[in-house]
Amino acid sequence: MLTLTPTASAAVNALLDNPDLPEGAGLRLQVQPGTDGRAGIGIEIVPAPQDGDQLVPAGDGHDLYLSPEVTGALEDQVLDADLKDVRVSFSLHRADSGGQR
Repeated sequence: MLTLTPTASAAVNALLDNPDLPEGAGLRLQVQPGTDGRAGIGIEIVPAPQDGDQLVPAGDGHDLYLSPEVTGALEDQVLDADLKDVRVSFSLHRADSGGQR
C-alpha cells in the first residue's frame, strides 16, 4: 500500500485543515493527462471518496483517496512532499529505493 513520509502527511493535513472543506474531504490521486499528452498521476482536493477508491490514512483524521486505476501502480510507492514558502510539491518514489527518486 502507498505510504507517506512525515513531510507528506504534514502537507496533506495542512491542505485539508480548512474549515471551508466538507467533513470527509481528502486528496485524491487519479489518472490525469500530462502536459506531454501521456497519462500521469494527478492530485486534487475532493469532497469525498468515489466508489472504488482505496483510503490511505494521512494522520490527523485526513485521508488520501486512490482511484482504482492508480492503486496497483502505487502499491510499493512512498509519497513525499517538498514545502517551499506556501507551495507544496508532491513526489513518488519506490519504497525500497532508500529515499531516492
